[in-house]
Amino acid sequence: MVLQIMGNFTNSSYAPLSHFIKNGFLLNEAAVGLITSAVFIGSMSVSFLSGLIVDSLGPHRTLKISYGVLAIGSILAYFSQSYLLLIGAYYLIGAGYGMVTPATNSTIMDHFFPRHASPMGIKQSGVPIGTILAALALPLLALHYSLRIAFLFLFFVTAIIAIIIRGEQRGSLEKASRGKTKGTIKMVLKDRRILVISTITAFLSWGQQSVFTYFVLYVTSMNYEVLVAEVLFIVLLLGSVLGRILWPSLTLRLFGGHRLRNYTLITALAGVMLFLFPNAGTSIYAISAMAVAIGFTAVAWNSNYVTLISEIAPKGSVGTYSGTSMTIISMGSIVGTPLSGYLVDATGGEFSIMWMFLGSVLMIVALILFLSTPRLMVMINKQESFGNLQLK
Repeated sequence: MVLQIMGNFTNSSYAPLSHFIKNGFLLNEAAVGLITSAVFIGSMSVSFLSGLIVDSLGPHRTLKISYGVLAIGSILAYFSQSYLLLIGAYYLIGAGYGMVTPATNSTIMDHFFPRHASPMGIKQSGVPIGTILAALALPLLALHYSLRIAFLFLFFVTAIIAIIIRGEQRGSLEKASRGKTKGTIKMVLKDRRILVISTITAFLSWGQQSVFTYFVLYVTSMNYEVLVAEVLFIVLLLGSVLGRILWPSLTLRLFGGHRLRNYTLITALAGVMLFLFPNAGTSIYAISAMAVAIGFTAVAWNSNYVTLISEIAPKGSVGTYSGTSMTIISMGSIVGTPLSGYLVDATGGEFSIMWMFLGSVLMIVALILFLSTPRLMVMINKQESFGNLQLK
């Protein structure tokens, strides 16, 4: 959980620093959205490979590599004098973070199965907690010192963690043979379950990253001070922490453990909340209430998702399945976030149309998932999975 927190502390830094990046580099909304795309292009470019690394070298060694890359990206951001160099820095940050989730997913399944749902939710709560810490610390550093000092702080944090992490002991891991690796790759690419679920999740990722990228800018557009907007962003993230911890248990109580049905509910609620967001009013109380609701739905879906993907994966292949899935869902953030920014720019800086459009898309996706759930359930129960192998 701590490693997930500190990884996302750096990876999500673009969100609380979006106001400072926009003003410091003189960017429009679409250009700000491209920074988010750079993060997810970096994550996507290594996610599949990182999954194989986790399954062959082990999660600890993978985490050591990932934090080293995060440190390199952070120091590059510190030296960035141009927008293109900043894009490259965030590409490396995304690449470093792209290894964290497959590594931590694999560890949770190995140590906690079959009682893995709650630990997975707690572990994934580290994602919004990391963003909360970033929202608390980084804007203050940028305000009192400079944007560059905030990046320098990120470098020291990630470099120290990379040095502290110890890799697995020699001989404790069985290296994957070339034939096994090729077989795993073919197995993942032929598994329609992961392809369908990940494609649907790409739309949720689009909504989530649009919230991260534009929430602070949206609140400041209503004439609130940037610190007030950052506090409201933290309120949103607290709603996400609550959701990531509670959704696994709610899945069991509401749907008897059927995560796809719960996933449909989360997607539908996320669409409704985003659609209603611009219509909730401009009072700080209304924005706070919507922030909690959006965090609980449009941001907190991740714990349910990573648990589902980890359960689908055969034993010994959780890293590869997680990495492949992250590659697919990253497309939603890469393409969708700049599109959200373009909608804002095309409407003269009006955020309402963007939020309502996003909400409508997610409600349509929820309907498609609802209609597809019976067939997907048959596929999940029929094919080999981590759970089936463990039970045998």
